[in-house]
Amino acid sequence: MPKQTKTRRPYRSALAALAAALAVLLALTLFRLFGWPRGQFTFTPTAGEAAAWQGFTLYAAVDAAWSAGGPQLVFRLQDGEGRTCRTQQPAEGAGYAYAGANTALTLPEDARALDAQALESETSATGGALGLSRTWYGHAYRVESDRLQLTETLYFYRGTTPVGSLRLDLGDVEAGEHTALYAYRYEPGAPESMNRDYLCTDATWAELVADEEADFGVELLSGTMDSPVFVARPLPGSPLRCGLYLATELLSKAEVAALPAEATVGGAPMPSLSAPYGAAELLCPLAADEAVCGLFPLDGGGRALLTQLAAGEFRLYLFGADWQLQSEQTLDIRQQAGADYALPQRLRGDEIALQLENGDLWVLRIAGGRLAQSACLPGTALPQDENDPWAAAAGLNEQGAALLTAHTATHNETALQRSPDAQDLPPVTARVMDGYTLRVWQGGQCTAAAELAVNVQANRRGALWGNVDQLHAWLPAPEEIAALRLHFE
Repeated sequence: MPKQTKTRRPYRSALAALAAALAVLLALTLFRLFGWPRGQFTFTPTAGEAAAWQGFTLYAAVDAAWSAGGPQLVFRLQDGEGRTCRTQQPAEGAGYAYAGANTALTLPEDARALDAQALESETSATGGALGLSRTWYGHAYRVESDRLQLTETLYFYRGTTPVGSLRLDLGDVEAGEHTALYAYRYEPGAPESMNRDYLCTDATWAELVADEEADFGVELLSGTMDSPVFVARPLPGSPLRCGLYLATELLSKAEVAALPAEATVGGAPMPSLSAPYGAAELLCPLAADEAVCGLFPLDGGGRALLTQLAAGEFRLYLFGADWQLQSEQTLDIRQQAGADYALPQRLRGDEIALQLENGDLWVLRIAGGRLAQSACLPGTALPQDENDPWAAAAGLNEQGAALLTAHTATHNETALQRSPDAQDLPPVTARVMDGYTLRVWQGGQCTAAAELAVNVQANRRGALWGNVDQLHAWLPAPEEIAALRLHFE
């Protein structure tokens, strides 16, 4: 009987893979046509002519607690015509520098001779890696000084990756009486973090800070910038001036550990907590009573710093892409000292919006490193029946001849039914419509108005967005549903 052989047909596997790919493509197409949530955004003109919206461009997106870092729907309004598109939200923190700070009261460098007079006592502490911790024995040292040094160590990150740190000498603190400082040195083999230079206790730090009348410390401004910038307000005796700084040299953890041991504890060398390290460049000096309102990125890579003096005046500092100061000026904007203000979201990357407590709304347009235009909408022109008197967003049109404002609109609330697996949770109500009232102004008069809203109920069909009822089963709080709002790009 002749031997039978099997014929291999490799095209069968290729056909199966092609069929699977076509099935996935078909499913995605059907989801896009029928499953993807539509009709979330509604732009409804309520007054004025369509021509009034010419020159305005704004973007709005659904801001939901469960959609961070994922796809979202974005609404684009240009010249009165709106359309919805999908986009991918950037991962939180990616591409931005943020920071933390550690403030300490230490022994001044020129008071190191006090170590020879330190009171020594035995001490013990538990330390070491997880699962390998043990009790270490050593000595505690106590000295007293009526003069202390204030230091601030800044830690910068890009996303979650450490970039480096910088330590500043913020000057001298006169204690008024002898204040105790403590240092510790443990037996050989103990973790280096257990050994510590002379430092005040937290209670002493809080008490001394409360006695200081002057405003001092470091204000970190890196939350929305891609550069390690901060405002330093030093005390007398510091080599720093009050002003805006850019960190130009940051040391890694290994570089900090390799620094020479400049302190002395119990007669032996110890890494110093008072010696500054790293470097920072003064970008522009600020007055001692000058408070930072905001730091804004501008089109083209520039930045704008808006500040307010204690007397109520506002100042504007403009920087180029290389952080070189291009111009500074006191604005013709003033309000009473201590009065509140708000920074509405801006519609353009070359503008800043500012609203005063009396309702006056200012929009500043910047071009070529200078203030090119400023426009003010008097607070008396705005309707007085708004839910929130503060504008959510404001900006000029392309020609700078008209101004657009956005205020939070009235919200309708409805009771949401629980899904069957969440009936034991208490009933809640949630906003069905969430949006803004848009108005166009010329010469202090409203020439057009419209409602821009997002419909939460439209999300029920979208599998990617989840069922609104079912979301209540796992959201941390029922109020999270109300966090689904519009925000301007």
